[in-house]
Amino acid sequence: MFTQLRRAVWPIGIGLAGIAVFVLLQVTKPKPAPNIEPPRPTSVEVVPAIRATSRPTVVAYGEVRPGVRTELVAQVGGRITSVAPAFIEGGSFAPNEVLLKIEDTDYLAAVDEREARVAAAKVDLEQALADADVARKQLAGQKKNRLL
Repeated sequence: MFTQLRRAVWPIGIGLAGIAVFVLLQVTKPKPAPNIEPPRPTSVEVVPAIRATSRPTVVAYGEVRPGVRTELVAQVGGRITSVAPAFIEGGSFAPNEVLLKIEDTDYLAAVDEREARVAAAKVDLEQALADADVARKQLAGQKKNRLL
């Protein structure tokens, strides 16, 4: 028990000794001599303002980045037939302004092909409905013959 008490007292004693040394140094430190020298005056040159119109020239180096970046993607493929004069790097243009014209022969051929496929699908649907109607009538006739 005595050794455990000794182990606890040592750190506390070292801490108290450190605090005592700090207080002793603070009490015995020498006081600095007061500075009696007045502050030096600051020299200022006063010049009357002259009004003039001038354009400053700024020489700078760096990278210019756009505030808005737009990606142009065509909805259909094809050959470009014309380009608007405003379609240049850094150019500006109005909303809904045509920038590029794409050759439309391939597109129109594809539209005609799709319309033909839709028409053929409608004919197939009508044929299937007619076949279903015929089958329904035949089934109804067979049920009548069974009942008789």
